[in-house]
This record gives sequence, C-alpha cells and structure tokens, in this order.
Amino acid sequence: MTRNILKTGIFLIVFATLFSTCQKQKEELLVGNTYIETFPQNNSTTIHFIDNEILTIKQGDYQDTYKYKIRKRKITLTNIESLPGYVFEFYFHIINRNKFEIGYLRPYIPEEYPGNMIFEKVK
Repeated sequence: MTRNILKTGIFLIVFATLFSTCQKQKEELLVGNTYIETFPQNNSTTIHFIDNEILTIKQGDYQDTYKYKIRKRKITLTNIESLPGYVFEFYFHIINRNKFEIGYLRPYIPEEYPGNMIFEKVK
C-alpha cells in the first residue's frame, strides 16, 4: 500500500510539473507580440504584450498600460498608468499560438456586452 501511495505521489508531482511547464510555454508565446481584436468588433482593440509582466491595451485613441499575471484561465490586470493600482480580472484562454480569448474589456458599456472577445496575432 505504501508503494502505491508513493507511486501516486510521484505521478502527481510529474503531472503538475509538466502542466506548469506547458502553461508557461503558452504564456511565453504572447511576449513581444501584438494582437488585434477580431470579435466582436474587428480591429477595435489592440493588445501588445511588451514583456513577461507589462502589456498595453489600445482602444481607439485611448491607450493604457498594465502589469499582468496569468493564472489558470484568468488574467489579472493592474493599471500602472491612468488609474494606478486599479485591478481588473478577466477570463483568459490561449486558443493557439496566434489567437486568444479574453473576457469583455469594455464593462463600462454593459449594454454592448457580447460575451468574450477574440484576439489574433498581428503578422
């Protein structure tokens, strides 16, 4: 019985390590790239991942800078420019190396809420 517990423990550690490594590799695909909104409003919003912790979001003439952290299927954005310290959290899912889905970034216009937004990498 002790052997089974030991085997299970080793399996869980290996699995957690592999899962964590895969998630980090996915997140690293974002760094240094710019993504443009394709849904719901094509070309309305641009997100540029500057490095492993800073990104900018541009909507029309308005642009703001945030620290970001991705955990599981959430992205936390901490404003460092216009509203320093304000924290926002959104659903976040990397679909593939060129596309991701994020919660609606314009909550201040609730009547427009279409669900999540889709962004594709600018080539």
